[in-house]
Amino acid sequence: KNYHSFSSVLVGGGLIVFYFTVAFAFHQYHLFSQPVAFVIMIIITIFAVILSILYDRIELGILATVGGFITRFLVSNGDGNYIALFTYLAILNTGLIVLAYNKRWRILNFLAFVFTQILFLAWIFSRAGLPGFSYSGTFLFGVLFYLLFIAMNIIHHVTRGSRLMAFDFIILLSVNLFFYGAGIYLLKGSGYSGWLGLFTASLGIINLALAYLFFRQTRVDQNFVYLLIGITVSFISLAAPVQLSGHYITLFWATEMVVLIWLYQKSGIRIIKVASLLIFISMIISLIMDWSLVYLIRSNLIPVIFNKGFITGFCCALATWIAYKLCRKEPTGFYLPGITNQLIRNFYFVVTICLFFISGSLE
Repeated sequence: KNYHSFSSVLVGGGLIVFYFTVAFAFHQYHLFSQPVAFVIMIIITIFAVILSILYDRIELGILATVGGFITRFLVSNGDGNYIALFTYLAILNTGLIVLAYNKRWRILNFLAFVFTQILFLAWIFSRAGLPGFSYSGTFLFGVLFYLLFIAMNIIHHVTRGSRLMAFDFIILLSVNLFFYGAGIYLLKGSGYSGWLGLFTASLGIINLALAYLFFRQTRVDQNFVYLLIGITVSFISLAAPVQLSGHYITLFWATEMVVLIWLYQKSGIRIIKVASLLIFISMIISLIMDWSLVYLIRSNLIPVIFNKGFITGFCCALATWIAYKLCRKEPTGFYLPGITNQLIRNFYFVVTICLFFISGSLE
């Protein structure tokens, strides 16, 4: 006990010697088979995790994490078995969740995420297109890794009541973005391009369910809930251009704008109100693009009134009018610093009149 820190350094050195001794015994001297070497290194990793908890030293936790991730390569023979590789990574990350529950070592979450993403993406880009590569199998493992890292963040911010820091913001956002990018690539490769919108919306629904689950819990940092809501709005909004095309995107965003304003008035979460304004701007830009395609670029004749241009413009005007009516229910105050609710109401009202007028004029 008098040499707690010094003895933990010796333990770290001993663990490193263990890892490389087993690696040399397997590769250089062939003293035992690959499964035996693999099992020995798993035991060493478990031992390192236990010691890091007993010593309460983050250095040992980092060493156990790094050692656990390099184990698969120290005893690899290049067979390219993705099921064995990803199953081991899933088991290792599950162990780190247990460690995250006992300690508040955020750096372990970061290391686990970085190593897992490097290995997962390296496997995809090095093997994709080669005979035997399974797009669907790799995608399912990606789903598993996504859920594990989401669980890691929940443990820190819900069971521990930790405050959301910039570091945690980056991790949670990166988990969603990296998995989304890999998932889009794998779904396209497996021939399921028609499911991209559903996949995008599903990620939004997962984050929305988590936000709803923790919204009323007082010990949970509300910034964590707001971050989940922000990710939800982003994915739901992105689902439209991914799955739909043309004026359907505009109609989707018009509907989403109204729904977000209604949700804000029910929940009181300020970020939803700001998101509705951003979606409104996206709707206007998309509507102008639709009008250009219908009235300027196309040379063929189209029926009056019963065409995509007029119907889309009319629906957007109607959605803006509903937004104006909803905003009238809000008390006098500030929408954003320096911008009053009255100004936003007037803005929606003027845009409603302009959209109705332009939609008719273009006919």
